[in-house]
Amino acid sequence: MATVFPFRANLLNGAVSNMAVNGSVTPQNFDFAPTTATERFQIFESSFILSTAGNVNELITKFADFAPLTNGLDLSFLFSGQTYSLTGLIKNNFDLYRVFVDETVQIGNGNRTVMIGRQWHDPPIIFQPNDRFRVTVRDNLTGLTAMGITLAGKMFRT
Repeated sequence: MATVFPFRANLLNGAVSNMAVNGSVTPQNFDFAPTTATERFQIFESSFILSTAGNVNELITKFADFAPLTNGLDLSFLFSGQTYSLTGLIKNNFDLYRVFVDETVQIGNGNRTVMIGRQWHDPPIIFQPNDRFRVTVRDNLTGLTAMGITLAGKMFRT
């Protein structure tokens, strides 16, 4: 019989969840995966938060308030040994809104802007042992104060 827990987890590069890194020379991977053979996950929600100094115009052709990304953020899923990649999926604000389509808001006061987005998954995404969700940063995002992606749902442990 499985024990069920609610969970919320950040995508991590080692122990680091802040995606405001330079991945332009060496791409940086941020992952979520079950850690043991007894864990299963149902992902109901994925969300992002992005923070930058200053006021973002929210031009859909920019990334935050910067030029659009050259190489983008890659999203990939590893299911049952098969990788499904969405290379260069996120290069500008429009792409962020397209991926996190259920809710995206911007809050700014002229000194700092925070963009938040959420995508509900119904039916949920199911992660078995050896499955993985990955975001690869392939551009320099160090101009951001912070950026992160979080997954939420249920964890089943047998």
